[in-house]
Amino acid sequence: MKRKILGIFPDRLANSLPSKLDELGWDLLRAEETEAAFSLLGKAPDCYVGLYLIEDCDQKTLAQCEEILLQTSHMEWIALVSSACLSKDVFCEFIVANFYDYHTTPMDIPRLLVTLGRAFGKASMKKKLSNRQPYMGEFGMIGKSTVMQELYASLKKICKTDSTVLIYGESGTGKELAARSIHQHSARRSAPFVAVNCSAFPSHLIQSELFGYEKGAFTGAVQRKVGRQGERYFSTK
Repeated sequence: MKRKILGIFPDRLANSLPSKLDELGWDLLRAEETEAAFSLLGKAPDCYVGLYLIEDCDQKTLAQCEEILLQTSHMEWIALVSSACLSKDVFCEFIVANFYDYHTTPMDIPRLLVTLGRAFGKASMKKKLSNRQPYMGEFGMIGKSTVMQELYASLKKICKTDSTVLIYGESGTGKELAARSIHQHSARRSAPFVAVNCSAFPSHLIQSELFGYEKGAFTGAVQRKVGRQGERYFSTK
């Protein structure tokens, strides 16, 4: 099966690509603009390598280029640029941040073929890794973003302490999950974990619900009541 290349450049540049490209197992899909390129990608989801000709360094051109790069993160892109563009630091920073490699025009076909092969190899590896099961982080949680890494680090510190912990956040963000994780990895993991929804009790009954009371402790305490005993108490609100 031929490896596909998406090329965004005009006819005049396409004419400089020899027919040998086809003989070596490459199938070139060419578009002159980003809109047409998106249309081609919709018909060729297995295209993993792209060639993008950048003839000037103005902000509009770079913005158009960045648009398609951001939406094709599964691909590796090679920039086709002039030596004049490479003399500008801002442009060089753009290339480094967004492209797998660059190639100066006019094209050196043998060198370009080597670059294409390496780019395809890296893109194929990315595809293979993306097909794995979702990354299981730590503490039974899924996620590898910076925020999740910070959460894992905080939980590791808390698990080693014997301090009272306040966990807060919007409804549904996983406060009880974090509390259970702390308990399961703490020195008290063998003791019961007791989750209490404090909003379900009137404020004047919270203390009695948690810690219990003795018969006669207050008016209406006609018998002893054992509280929700556990090594730690966590509020879900």
